[in-house]
Amino acid sequence: MGLRTLEEPRNRQDIIEIFEMYRGYSSVALHELFEIDTNKNGTRGHACELKKVRYTRDIVRHFFE
Repeated sequence: MGLRTLEEPRNRQDIIEIFEMYRGYSSVALHELFEIDTNKNGTRGHACELKKVRYTRDIVRHFFE
């Protein structure tokens, strides 16, 4: 029938939220949840590869999953 699953809109909204954090439009700062990877080997020519920061608290650990 061509219907989208519930996971697809959630993933799309997560990507939009990360973009807003990166541009500074969100109330949550990007550096609170992610680190910008400075290793140029795996970024395919751009400097926007992100790494999840490791946390021990469950609420932050499962924020973007």
